[in-house]
Amino acid sequence: MIIGDHPACYQNNLSIFGIQRGSGESIWDLKKEMGIVSSDLHRNYHVPGSVLSCIISGYFDSIGVYRTVTLKQKEEAMKWLSRIGMKGKAQSPFRDLSFADQRLALIARALIKVPKLLILDEPTQGLDELNRKAVINFIEDVAKEKICTILYVSHRKDEFRSFFTQHIKMG
Repeated sequence: MIIGDHPACYQNNLSIFGIQRGSGESIWDLKKEMGIVSSDLHRNYHVPGSVLSCIISGYFDSIGVYRTVTLKQKEEAMKWLSRIGMKGKAQSPFRDLSFADQRLALIARALIKVPKLLILDEPTQGLDELNRKAVINFIEDVAKEKICTILYVSHRKDEFRSFFTQHIKMG
């Protein structure tokens, strides 16, 4: 409902970034303030392109890059590649990365625009224990910087970490 991909977002009293849903707002204007990573995005990110272009696509909220990219955007993407330990893989095809590295690249893609809200919907789904810990450790590092609010959705109780300041249990 937060990202506007469910019709119930217009049936409820919901305000995002101070904007009442259903008031004529553009979902794309709201998504400019969000970085989103989900299994659905991961599954659908099947365009040909490099890891670098994947991360740059976060500026445009697109799957692939279809606009002119500035030198500053490339430089910022390289910084994020360095942070996730993949600077040497910048020109590698995104689809040639391991599943875990793809997930880290998608998280960097979501963060590149420094969103107000980072939504991580089951970010460790499908990862083995070692890679699950690597993703959570990276998210913890980002959380320490306080560059955005993180909404972390998980069905796994063992993923709760001390850097989560609020915990909502549903079900």
